Amino acid sequence: MTQLPAEHVPDPVAVAPRADSSWSRAALAIAIVALAADCFITSPSRFNPAPWPDGSLLKPIVETIGLYARFPTVTGVEIRNLSFALGAAALTLLAGLYLLIGRPRSADPIRDGFDIDTLARTPIGWWLLLIAASIISSAFSHAPRIAWGGLVIRALWLAWWWPLAALLTRRDAARLAYALLITLAAVAGLGLWYQSVRAPDPAARLSYPFGNEGWMAACLLPAVVIGLALALFGGDKQSRSPWLARFVALVVAALAAYALHRTGTRSALLGLAAAAFVACFLLLNRLGRAAAILLLVCAISAGGWSIREFGLQRILGVRAASVRSRVENEWPLAVKLILQKPVLGHGEGGYAMLAGQFARDLQFNEPAITAIDRGAGVWPAHAHNEYLELGADLGLVGMIAFAGAIIVTLAAVARFLDSRPLDPQRGLAIALAAALAAMSVEIAFGVAIRQPGFPPIYLTVWAALWAVIRPRSDAPLAIPADPAAAAPPHRFHPAGVALIAAALLFAAIAVQDWRASLARGRVEAELASRQFAAAEADADQAAIWRLDPFHHLLASIDAIRARSDRFTDSLRTADAGSPPPDLGVATDALRYIDRLKHDAPRFLWVARLEADVAAALAVAHERLHHPNEVRHYRQLAAAARAQQCRDEPFNQAAAETYLRFAPGTSTLDVLQLMRGQLRDGPADDNWDGLIRPLFQRRDLDNVLADLQNLATRDIDQPHNQWQDPLSPETRRLAARIQFLRGDLSTAQAQLDEAEKLYTPVSSVLASARAGALLERAQVAFAQNPDRSATAADDLARAIALRRSLGLLSDLRDPYGRFQAELILMQQGEQPLRDWLRKLNPTASAPEIDRQLAAASSRLAQFLLTHSPTADPAHALNAARRAAKLLPEDPAVWFNLALAAIQTQHRAEADAAIASLRKTCRDPAQANFLIAQLRAAAARRTEPPARRISRSPETAPASQSQPYDNE
Repeated sequence: MTQLPAEHVPDPVAVAPRADSSWSRAALAIAIVALAADCFITSPSRFNPAPWPDGSLLKPIVETIGLYARFPTVTGVEIRNLSFALGAAALTLLAGLYLLIGRPRSADPIRDGFDIDTLARTPIGWWLLLIAASIISSAFSHAPRIAWGGLVIRALWLAWWWPLAALLTRRDAARLAYALLITLAAVAGLGLWYQSVRAPDPAARLSYPFGNEGWMAACLLPAVVIGLALALFGGDKQSRSPWLARFVALVVAALAAYALHRTGTRSALLGLAAAAFVACFLLLNRLGRAAAILLLVCAISAGGWSIREFGLQRILGVRAASVRSRVENEWPLAVKLILQKPVLGHGEGGYAMLAGQFARDLQFNEPAITAIDRGAGVWPAHAHNEYLELGADLGLVGMIAFAGAIIVTLAAVARFLDSRPLDPQRGLAIALAAALAAMSVEIAFGVAIRQPGFPPIYLTVWAALWAVIRPRSDAPLAIPADPAAAAPPHRFHPAGVALIAAALLFAAIAVQDWRASLARGRVEAELASRQFAAAEADADQAAIWRLDPFHHLLASIDAIRARSDRFTDSLRTADAGSPPPDLGVATDALRYIDRLKHDAPRFLWVARLEADVAAALAVAHERLHHPNEVRHYRQLAAAARAQQCRDEPFNQAAAETYLRFAPGTSTLDVLQLMRGQLRDGPADDNWDGLIRPLFQRRDLDNVLADLQNLATRDIDQPHNQWQDPLSPETRRLAARIQFLRGDLSTAQAQLDEAEKLYTPVSSVLASARAGALLERAQVAFAQNPDRSATAADDLARAIALRRSLGLLSDLRDPYGRFQAELILMQQGEQPLRDWLRKLNPTASAPEIDRQLAAASSRLAQFLLTHSPTADPAHALNAARRAAKLLPEDPAVWFNLALAAIQTQHRAEADAAIASLRKTCRDPAQANFLIAQLRAAAARRTEPPARRISRSPETAPASQSQPYDNE
């Protein structure tokens, strides 16, 4: 026989030859197809309604990869879970068939993977340890019915990685790397193209076609690293056109790098730094590697010292808030959960289920940081550190197993490069190792690995790397004289049957998860159209089959909502004297709530939903004349409302509802509730409905004086030694009370004291201080509306503080609205139009007119209500301008009538009242407003007792749908 020279392998342990090329190419084809679907296919509920440019080629592309919006889901990316799971199932099926009918050589990459002596020295052993930790931890967790989905996801990771790592030949591993590179280049190109054509702000951070900027950056990161490394070191020197391959890799790296830059994501920059370090480390000798590790330790130590010495704010600038949210709040929460169960953790999804019970209290001390996603009601979903979250879920065993698999892989790369200085795929090994290191560092600061789309990219890079460096047999390959003897015999392995069964099970579960995503996507529309039975069925299906534990919990919330809305609707539509609807619907909702409170304490809107259901049950039993049940459910509703105020301390509607349910609440408790809400921002017009009723309480001034005495004693104390942690909010609440009473000088003094308290802790209580500065600007403006440099300066400082939290001010928040009033009063209408145009360059002229009218109406209202020194003619002119620009809005007619009354223009006031009655859709609301105007006419110099800060036809906040942010 003719002998072929064998590859030199210095480490004879755990060797295995290449798998048969046909099996390798089958695995390659499956991976490429699944990756392409994973990176591009989406399932949006609808497309952007803005018109496309004529003849745009991007439109059919976007509509095609969005499947023409025929499979809508909540976030639009759940279909990527299906692509990944089906790809993993197909690869597992291929591995099972290989074990059953494959013709292995003298050694076998899959069969030999079961060798116990081999496992610890390959990533496979650590992967199996991770899966074992997931099984045991989830089985004994507090909520195994939720944790099982996370276990399936973990198994799918292994089902994708192991067949690729074991079956791919080195040449096919290189092909897979290049295929991934081209796919991600297409993603970057599509994102940049879409941003230039379709985005409202082309200069905004890049996120399409992945879910957000950080997600997009994590997925593009390997393209930058692999492309640049291949351009520098080459990929496969046996390639027919090595220099062409290098040029293509360089172009792809440049395109991906530009797209990565446009995402503006900082964690990806750390990933690039890690990639550069690992690439250099692998190229050095032993002495150089030791020096590199020493330099790395010194750099990390210097960075830690700099953060401690100067703080994140000074180092990171205006976007330090999100980093501080992770370092100072989310990561400590994960550590706290790890310490509770250090060995095997709380089960898959443990952090998502249990961190909220601590976060709801932490957000009160630093609302802008720890509640950064509070508007969506989903904080905290993840720890923004995969290793810490893995420790909370699966304990130190799971965390060490995952990190160990990465470390073993990188160590094997170093041995491979040291032993093969002339290997033709040396550059490819460096490129893939650097990419793996970059992504492994990036996931320590982000959540992309917990989102659809990124896991298959991460696992593909890892599997291709192991396929390149996987130890091969050092036995020479022989060409036999008899060709019939070339084919080795079949070797049946019983594990093949298990793998095939697992593949079929994975595919079935993936389809059910996809169907659950579709079902949950239908719930919102079904609730809006009052199809409550269909909403219940879809939400229940999603609550059973959604794999991701966090989204499983969201589906449970939907199931409760569907039952609550169904019962409330039936109560509302039934006659007052008729028997109540089926009480079982509401009691089922309460059982759901009790189970959810056990699985995820203080999760999302559990207390809010419990209060709604209990209040509805109290009404139902009142119709049945069951006084004991009425008393029980009213008490339950009141307790749930109080819990809601603790869980959502900045929800004004919750506070208003709670005070209605508990009118006997002491003045001190009411002030405590209101002071807590001030920690999140300013006391704007919506506050007046809460504050004015306090004037009727005889002990208001005494209780407020006692709180002010505490605030006075705290003014010279460090923040952590304040006797009352809400001392600055005491000053602000007192200032608002005096502001409404008309004592502007006392209000100004109180706000000056609050500023002294806030200044030393501005970085922690940035939102609260910004609110105090806005309130002080309003007081200064009320004192001198014609020319107030103090008001403009305080407003600018408030907006700068918000910018440091990553928040921009526009007409949707009190800061932007007051800025519009200030510009209109002090500079005029045209500067305001220019400012509005700058805020929204694509706004139409009628839209600008509406915004100008709203600002004019608010200005008139402010001058009439709060500014004793303002010329009433200014308010009248502003109200007239608003009525001219926006005649269909009842609020502008209310303000015009009020201004006319104040300036004794009776005829104009009567005409405005007539227009108010004509434009207001609710007759009762119109009568209420007109009664306020008549009372103002009787007093003439005193403004009405309650201001209207929103359009009269808009429902009060306490009656609005509380779930529309989901």
